[in-house]
Amino acid sequence: MLDLSQTQAWSSVQNLVPLPYRRVSVQHYDGPMTENAITKLLLSREAYRRTDFIVLRGIEGETAVVAITRAESEPLFSQITSVEQLALPDTCVYAKCPAIDPANRSALAQTAYELGIGPNGTLVVEGLYDHVNFIHHPDPLVVRIVEVAPPEPPKMYGLAKQVLSYADLPPIRLELERIEVLDLAKSVHPSAYLVPCRSGGLDTLSAPVYFLDQRPERHNWTMIGCERSLQFHRQRYGSFPRRSYMPERAWANVVEGLLTGRTEPPRKNGITMVIDKGHGPATTADMLEMCGDVIDHWKCTFGTSAFVPADVLRRKLLYLAAHGILTYPGGTLLEVAIVRGSCRTFMQHAHTLGFSAVEISDGTIPLPLYRRRNVIRCALDNGLTAITEVGKKDPKQQPTAIELAEQAQKDIEWGAQFVTVESRESGKGIGIYDDNGAVRTEAVATICEHMGSLVDRLIWEAPLKNQQTFLIQQFGPNVNLGNIPTGEVLALEALRAGLRFETFYRIAEELERTGQWHPETIEEPDTAQTVSVVSPQNSEKR
Repeated sequence: MLDLSQTQAWSSVQNLVPLPYRRVSVQHYDGPMTENAITKLLLSREAYRRTDFIVLRGIEGETAVVAITRAESEPLFSQITSVEQLALPDTCVYAKCPAIDPANRSALAQTAYELGIGPNGTLVVEGLYDHVNFIHHPDPLVVRIVEVAPPEPPKMYGLAKQVLSYADLPPIRLELERIEVLDLAKSVHPSAYLVPCRSGGLDTLSAPVYFLDQRPERHNWTMIGCERSLQFHRQRYGSFPRRSYMPERAWANVVEGLLTGRTEPPRKNGITMVIDKGHGPATTADMLEMCGDVIDHWKCTFGTSAFVPADVLRRKLLYLAAHGILTYPGGTLLEVAIVRGSCRTFMQHAHTLGFSAVEISDGTIPLPLYRRRNVIRCALDNGLTAITEVGKKDPKQQPTAIELAEQAQKDIEWGAQFVTVESRESGKGIGIYDDNGAVRTEAVATICEHMGSLVDRLIWEAPLKNQQTFLIQQFGPNVNLGNIPTGEVLALEALRAGLRFETFYRIAEELERTGQWHPETIEEPDTAQTVSVVSPQNSEKR
C-alpha cells in the first residue's frame, strides 16, 4: 500500500494557478487514469528541478493533474518523492484557447466560468504560444460593474478588463450589468435630450441631443445621466431636469379643459409623493410608463430598501432619475443610522446608491434642534436634497399645530427644500388627523396662519381619499400630497383634475350655475366626426 499521507498540500486549495507556469510540465501518459496507477508510475521517475505540477494527457485526450515533490532542488533532475492527485478526468477539462494568457489568473477563471467549470473542477488551458497552465477549484472574486452603453464596450467595464489583462491580482471575474442608454431614452418622448458628454450611438434618437459639459442654454429636455449629473444640472440651472413632454391622453378630447389648471413637471407645487414598499425595476418601469409624469417624489418607505440587492436598487433609481423624480429612503432608516452613530456614512452611501434626496425625521427618536440642523447640512454637503418631516409617529406624543409650523419654518431656514407633515401610513391619530382619519380643520388653519406663503413648501401626507379631497378643496389641485400608495397615483390625479365624484360634483354645479351646461340640453350629433357602431341584434330605432 502506497503512503499518501504526506501529499495533501494542494488538493483543497481554491483558485490554484501555478506561477510562473514553467512549474507545470505536460506529459503523455498511456496508463490507467487512476490515482494508484499514476502515483506508482511517477514515483519511479525523475522530474526537472523547476517542475512542481504535472499535467498528464491520455491517449484519448483524458487529462489528470498532480502535484509532486522532488528529493533535491539543486540538481537538474531529481527523484520524485511524493505525488498528490489534484484532478482526475472526471473533474478535469483540457481546453485549447490560443488567445488566453496562461499567466493571467483572471483570464483562466473567466474561461473556466464560460466552460461551466465550478469550484470543484480543474481547467487546463493550452493558451498563448501553446503554453500550458491550469486553474484548480476556480472560485474567483466576482466584481459586478453597473455601466451604461454606449460607448462600446461600456467604459468602466472596458477599463476593468484592461487592468485584469496585466495586473498581478487574484482571480477576478467581471459581471457587467448594462444600462442601455438608448432603451432609457426611447422610454420617454421629450422635445430634447441631455446627456453628460459626447458619446457615439446617440445619433438615432428622435429629438435633439445636448451635452451637459458644454453648458447649453436650458431646454425642455430629459436628461439621461447619473446622480452626479443631476447635481451638476441643479447647480447649473437651479432645478432638476424633468420629462417635459406630456403624452397624448387616451381621453384628451373628453377631459380637455379639466386638466388645464394642473402644473406640469418639473413641479414646485402640486407634488405627488408616493410610498414604495418594495417594487422591483420592472414594476417601476411599468409604472413610469403609465403615470411617470404625475409622480414627483418616490420614497422607499421606512427601512424597506435595506433588503434590496444594491445593484437592483441602483438600476431602479436610475429609471426614476431618468424621469426627473426625486428619490429618497424612508426617514426611519436615517434615524437608525443616527442611533448607530453613522449619519455621515448614511448620507455618503445614499448618494452612492443613487438616491437624490433624504428624508430627515425624528418621528421615533428625540433629536435636539442643533443636531437636526447639522443633519440637514450634512445632507446638503453630500449633494442630496433635504426633505424634513415634522411630527411624531406615536399618537401619544403629538406636537401641537403651532409646534409643527415652527419646526417646519426652522427646517426651511436651515436648507430643507420641502417639509412633510407626518401622518404615517394609516393617516389616523397623527398630525392633522383625528383617530378616525378625519382632518382637524383647526390644526390646518393654525399651520397656514403661522407659515404664511411657506405653506406651499409643505407636503401633506394624505394616504386616505377623504384627506386628499379636503386638502384639494382647501388649497386647490396643486397642493403637495404625500404617502400616496403607488397603486393610487392615477386615482389621486383624477381627484385633482375633477374626475371623481368628490371633486367633479363641484365642477358640474359651477358649470350649471354659470349656464355653461344644462341637464336638459341635448347635444347635436357631429356626423362628420362621429361614427356609432351598433350591433344589429341590439339596435333600436331612435
